[in-house]
Amino acid sequence: MDAAGRFPPTRHSIVAGAQSDDPDARRQAFDVLVAAYWKPVYKYLRLKWQASDEDARDLTQEFFARAFEKAFFQRYDPDKARFRTYLRVCLDGFAANERKAARRLKRGGDHAIVPLDFQSAEGELRQHEIPDGADLDVGIVVGSVVKGLITGLLIGFFARTRKSLPVGIAIGLVIGLFFAFLVAAMPSGTGEHYYWQIMLPGGILGMIVGYATFTYRRSKTA
Repeated sequence: MDAAGRFPPTRHSIVAGAQSDDPDARRQAFDVLVAAYWKPVYKYLRLKWQASDEDARDLTQEFFARAFEKAFFQRYDPDKARFRTYLRVCLDGFAANERKAARRLKRGGDHAIVPLDFQSAEGELRQHEIPDGADLDVGIVVGSVVKGLITGLLIGFFARTRKSLPVGIAIGLVIGLFFAFLVAAMPSGTGEHYYWQIMLPGGILGMIVGYATFTYRRSKTA
């Protein structure tokens, strides 16, 4: 994850070391993983989960402490998913549980997490605007409306030229949803995609607009 919020490529040898049967080798690999991934985890919590600076620090420390205690990394199966995907799944589950329980317990036992320079991570985040949840919702709504209008115009156009509303809807939806998919496929600032949030409302709005333009033009020419 760079300053904008993306996770780095997986270091397979280190991940394999974290699954070693040798406790010393496993602990050493875990420390390396923490050093490599604590900053992406912190930024992910700030960006996706909208955690405050203080909460994100607490959650980052606790997540890695929990990962060590519960052997999160030892359960990773490279045949099922990339490590960064697995890490995000673990982190999402952990953050959801912590938010639901509304608690911030510090755990660590007798093992020390490597020192984490949160100020540098926050400084890198500040170089990029942290998206507000409301801004993200507005962006999805605007994207859906724009794609819906375009799809509606396409439906109306093909319905008039083909003299068939069903044919116009079919052709217009295929073209409109294709372009909507291309837009939705572009990741947001947190790396997430919003396929159905953009495509489904846009398609529904497109059919409404297409039907309206088709019937309006037909009534004008009648």
